[in-house]
Amino acid sequence: MPPKAKFTREEIIAAGLDLVREEGFSALTARGLGARLGSSARPVFTIFEGMEEVQQAVIDAARALYGEYTERGLLENPAFKGVGTQYILFAIKEPKLFQLLFMREQQQVPNLAGILPEIDDNYEKILASVREGYGLACGGASIPALMDLYPRNRRAVRYRHVLLFGGGDQQDDDRSDAEPSGKQEKGEEMISVREVTKCYGCGETRFQVLKDISLTIEEGEFVVILGASGSGKSTLLNVISGLERPDGGTIFYGETELSALSDRELTAFRRDNVGFIFQQYYLLPNLSVDKNVRMGADLAHNKDYRAMVEAVGLGEKLHKFPGELSGGEQQRVSVARALAKRPRVLFLDEPTGALDEQTGRQVLSYICTLQKELGFTIVMVTHNLNIAEMAGTVIRMNSGKIAGIQTNETQKTAYEIGW
Repeated sequence: MPPKAKFTREEIIAAGLDLVREEGFSALTARGLGARLGSSARPVFTIFEGMEEVQQAVIDAARALYGEYTERGLLENPAFKGVGTQYILFAIKEPKLFQLLFMREQQQVPNLAGILPEIDDNYEKILASVREGYGLACGGASIPALMDLYPRNRRAVRYRHVLLFGGGDQQDDDRSDAEPSGKQEKGEEMISVREVTKCYGCGETRFQVLKDISLTIEEGEFVVILGASGSGKSTLLNVISGLERPDGGTIFYGETELSALSDRELTAFRRDNVGFIFQQYYLLPNLSVDKNVRMGADLAHNKDYRAMVEAVGLGEKLHKFPGELSGGEQQRVSVARALAKRPRVLFLDEPTGALDEQTGRQVLSYICTLQKELGFTIVMVTHNLNIAEMAGTVIRMNSGKIAGIQTNETQKTAYEIGW
C-alpha cells in the first residue's frame, strides 16, 4: 500500500492557488509546490498522478473562484454588452489567477495583463467606480473596439492606463441623442509639442537642429519619424523623450510640462513613464539575461518581469550572458528590459539598424504584438521607409523642420512590408 498522504487534496489545491497568486502559474512546479507545503513533493503524488493533474486541479479551482466573483452582481450592466466587464472584479482581486485563466488561454481582454499592477495600485478607486456603474477598459486607442463602446457618448474616468467607461445612463447631455458611428475613436492627446527649437554649439559654430517643431501624439499611437541623416529626427526623439531639453517651446505630457521640471524631477519622469530601445543594445555584459531585464523591472517594482522575457521568446535563455546571444537575441533582451518597467511611451531610435532582415522583422513583430497587448505608445525613428508602413502616423523631417505628416489607414505587419 502507498504511504498515507501527509496533505489532503483540498490542502494541496489551496497551496497551489496561493502559489499562483503570489508567483504566477509558472511557479506551480513539483519543487515550488513542495517548498510551499514545507515538504518534498512525494506526498502530493500519492493523491495526484503528476504535476499536470495538479495544475489542472488548480485551474479548475481558479475557474470556480472566478465564478464566485462574477455572481456578485457588480458587473450586470447591459450597456457594456458583456464584453470584458464580467472579468473586472476577478481581475482586480485575483490578478495572477486572472492571467492564468484569460491570458494563458488567450481569451478575451488580451491587453489587460500589462496594467494589472495599476489596477492593484488603484483598487479602491476603481472598485468604487465600478459600483457607480462604470465598466472596465484599459490601454490606448484599441479599447473602444475591444469593448464595443464609444467614448464620445460616455463619461470616463482614468487611472493612468486604466480607463473606465460610464454606462448608458451616464451619457453627456449634449451627445445623449447621438448614434454610435461604429468608428473607432482615437486615443486622447498624450504628448503635445509646441514651437520647439534646439541648437548645438555657440557663437559662429551655433547650429539650429530643430526649427519651431509642433506636433501631437495620441495615447496608444504608433508614430514613425522619418528623415535623412542630419534632418533632426533623432534630436527630436531625444527632446520629446526628456533625454535633452529644448532651447525653446514647450512639451507637455498631459498636464505635465517637461521644461518646467527640475533635473531630479525629469529623471523621475523618465523612470516612471518612458522606455528606450536604441540601435546599440547597451546590455551589461557581466549580467545574465534575467538580471539585465530585472534592472528595468526594478524601476517599476515589477516582480513579473520574467513574463516579458517569455513574451520575446527568450524564456530558455534566462541565464545566458549577452556575449552568448546573437544580435537579434540581444535586441530582444533590450526590448524586454524596456517594457519590463511598464512605460507609457516606448521610444526607439533605429532599433533594427544593426540587424539583418529576418531578425529585424522578428524584433519589430515582437514589439508590435506587445503594444497591442499592453497599450503603450510607440515613437520610432528610422530611415527605413518600409517600416513607416507599420505605423499609424508618419512624420517626415527635413532640415530641422516637419516636411509632412501622413496617416496610414491600414497598418502592415512586420512580415508584410518590404525591406
